[in-house]
Amino acid sequence: MAGLDRFLLEGRGFQHLAYRRNTADHQLHVYLEGDGLAWLRPQLPSADPTPYRPLMFDAMLVDRGTTLYLGRPCQFVGLERAACTPLAWTHGRYSPAVVNSLATALQSHLAHFPATSLVFFGHSGGGTLATLLAARFPQTAAVVTVAANLDVDAWTARHAYSKLAGSLDPARQPPLAPSVRQWHLAGREDREVPPVLARRYLAANAGAWFSVIDGFDHSCCWLGLWPGVLRVVSTMARAPTRP
Repeated sequence: MAGLDRFLLEGRGFQHLAYRRNTADHQLHVYLEGDGLAWLRPQLPSADPTPYRPLMFDAMLVDRGTTLYLGRPCQFVGLERAACTPLAWTHGRYSPAVVNSLATALQSHLAHFPATSLVFFGHSGGGTLATLLAARFPQTAAVVTVAANLDVDAWTARHAYSKLAGSLDPARQPPLAPSVRQWHLAGREDREVPPVLARRYLAANAGAWFSVIDGFDHSCCWLGLWPGVLRVVSTMARAPTRP
């Protein structure tokens, strides 16, 4: 694609597909995809978690800044790796192993393309990982999530799913530093991750912005909103209060 470099990043046990757009802007926007196709039906994991509709990839294409699409473990590439068992995209989708691999891949990229600051973007489970990764990088300026699963235990309980044993839960992690601006967007019609599930996370991260958008659900209609999201993000790190 014009203006994009496609390459592979080595993580820790996993390989990650990546796309980069380079500009004069030294703030890097890091995009993380949702969980993809984790299950075919109850008790039957998918053989390949690659998403059919990669929303965050399409959102990254709208972004004209310096961007990195950081692929999730076992999505698109690397299924032959020993670590790519169904555990990696089912109960262990937010495990320390997954987070460590993403962090290692990003650190490797930053060693070649330094950035003065980072903004993490994530949809659904990618938003979960965005919050977990943001805490690991001192240059994180902001994290923006869309329809994100910010309280994993509350999510599994609501749907009567089995617990994601081995996965990290943002609602049970220390709050992000006050210097990291947070904006979490949710769709009022979202039945997969209803806005109410963010309560515990927001209580712990009192400075976070939380926007519930009428008429939006888990996947519709975030892409149309993205230019406006990017305009807010361009100034949010300097905003002293909630807009």
